[in-house]
Amino acid sequence: MIKFFDNRILKLNIDNPEGIKELIIEHFCGIKHYNEITPNDSLLLKKIVVDFKLKKIGYEGLNEILLLLNQNRICRDFYDYFFNKKKINQLDLKKGIIKFRGYAMLCFGNIRFAYLNLSEKNLKEVTDKLKPFSFSSTQLLEDFNNREDPTIDIEKIDKKNTWLTGYLSGKKLTKEINYIIKEIAKYKRNPNEDNYKKINKLDSAWKELRKIDNNKKITIETAKKNTDIYLMWEYMDVYIATSMRCSWEFEEVSDLINNLKEFSKIKEQKIRFFDPTQSYHSNRIEKGLIEGLMLKRAKCLVYMVQESDTLGKDSELAATLAQGKPVIAYIPKIKIEDYVNKIKDFPLEYFKKRLLILQAEEIFEDEDCIKRLKNFDKNYESIIKEFLQNLEKFENDNPITLWTKNEMNFKKRNKKFINICRILAIAEDFNFDKRASLLQKSHPLAIQVDLKTGVANGVLVVRKIKSCAQLIYNFLINDLSFEFNYNREKDQETIELIEKYSKSIYRVIVQYRKLVNAFWSFYLKC
Repeated sequence: MIKFFDNRILKLNIDNPEGIKELIIEHFCGIKHYNEITPNDSLLLKKIVVDFKLKKIGYEGLNEILLLLNQNRICRDFYDYFFNKKKINQLDLKKGIIKFRGYAMLCFGNIRFAYLNLSEKNLKEVTDKLKPFSFSSTQLLEDFNNREDPTIDIEKIDKKNTWLTGYLSGKKLTKEINYIIKEIAKYKRNPNEDNYKKINKLDSAWKELRKIDNNKKITIETAKKNTDIYLMWEYMDVYIATSMRCSWEFEEVSDLINNLKEFSKIKEQKIRFFDPTQSYHSNRIEKGLIEGLMLKRAKCLVYMVQESDTLGKDSELAATLAQGKPVIAYIPKIKIEDYVNKIKDFPLEYFKKRLLILQAEEIFEDEDCIKRLKNFDKNYESIIKEFLQNLEKFENDNPITLWTKNEMNFKKRNKKFINICRILAIAEDFNFDKRASLLQKSHPLAIQVDLKTGVANGVLVVRKIKSCAQLIYNFLINDLSFEFNYNREKDQETIELIEKYSKSIYRVIVQYRKLVNAFWSFYLKC
């Protein structure tokens, strides 16, 4: 069941003609600027106001008020859908109008446009216009409960191997294998004791990479089969949009999906996820079409806000918003020590990339971040500098990054390595907080237009996995609560529909008249 709350309307005094006019003409019929009614009509309206305080009105009574205020009548089915009572009092009238305005924002993006489209429709036409939000939670839960298990399920690839399905990571493996082959051939052309030692070292690395390469072939074959299974599935509920360039990014996806699936309500309803790290297709064009199909079929998208974002992931977010579907941005809320324990086993590539990117993005220059870092260690800058210098020397001496033995030795020898982990954890915690605020409160592209309807569709931000799982469930069964917020900036008021669980803007209506007139004059004709 979808619930709407609007304190402005609930507090509106309708014991007088001006209050009734504002409620009916502006909030119900969607007309911001309207003419005064005649003196005779004003007298009649005063009488209606007095009577309405003492007794309830029904369908006919509401239509009489509408006609008195020179507004279009509504049909019986429209009245029943939004007011749901034979007779209504003042509070019922307000609640019915709030409900109508909520659905108008969800499905039309314009109150007046919704009123003109729905007021004369029968029940079937109204519910069709309001899909998918007109489906009841009971009906949707029944549909989930009636689902069969998939005839064939995907074969889960271990999270440590999922990076092998990546195009960029696969190229890295090939590059390092070719490097070893060339180096061994070079040293064999000039045999001496020193070169034999180098050949033995390279041969150990070669054997390790050969194991990874064999594992890659098995993983790719599994991922190809998984792709075909995804294409066969009757249902697709949730698409996971993620960066897939580095091994740790693949592992984060696996951890997130496993945790989401363990959420009791998701497990009970057999909710299905498309996990791109479990899928592979060698043809770039066909892979793009496969993921495009999954985006189209999925009912919502989870956008993983990671250390860095990519064109593919951002495109998937935009494509989903453009379909009018919910996008849930999961931005992890870091617990410093947990994050330290998590990243200490990451490859050294992670530490180099993140330290340099955070420096380039001026995170280390932000006063609030500096305070957090100095609370840990006043000498954090010199620790970073020394680490990067040592890492550069190590990389020059050890160009084979996938042979992890040397990296482990480097971490053990570096006495301040755990300090680097903690510095990164503190900086990433600040970075994620900043990005959550940007996406939830100020980024203009966090709200995009549904290409079909013109409705402004916003990103929903959550910081915990449990919150992400709950929000997925709420949207899939229409168990949602929204609150109206009237935001005034520079003499222009914006009406925001806030999803209460995530406290994020989900729909928005602007009041800038020239934009409104131009937008709705042109948009649906384009």
